[in-house]
Amino acid sequence: MRIDLPDAAHPPGTVIGREPVELLDLDRDLAARYWRTSRGVSNAFLDGSDPDPSAIPMGYTQLYNDEQVAIALDGRVVKTWTARAQSEVFVVLVPPAGDQDLLVVHVSHPERAALADLANLSTRMPGVPLLLSRQRSETFWH
Repeated sequence: MRIDLPDAAHPPGTVIGREPVELLDLDRDLAARYWRTSRGVSNAFLDGSDPDPSAIPMGYTQLYNDEQVAIALDGRVVKTWTARAQSEVFVVLVPPAGDQDLLVVHVSHPERAALADLANLSTRMPGVPLLLSRQRSETFWH
């Protein structure tokens, strides 16, 4: 499964972390993390500690460290990962479409409610894979 999300790193394609992985790898059991800004997301990584985000340009944005929770497609949750983080802030990444940018939708908590919101939103967007993530941290990135 592939989801096209804008790259937050500069230059685009810069690998962050020692163990980069595909964001939507359905065969992986360990939840990956990634950096996110208002402009896009980094590659996903499995590193034990958060890798240096210096490849992500600063300026008029926040830097979020997110962890994967689940993927939904056509109204069904097709993959879940066991959480390592304890945050109760959940977001759904909706990929760009046409001239529309990446959309980040904050959804309900606790996790079971966030999963229900993910499936609900996915039903309304046939054929579009959606990623539910847990927001681990937020940093002023100016």
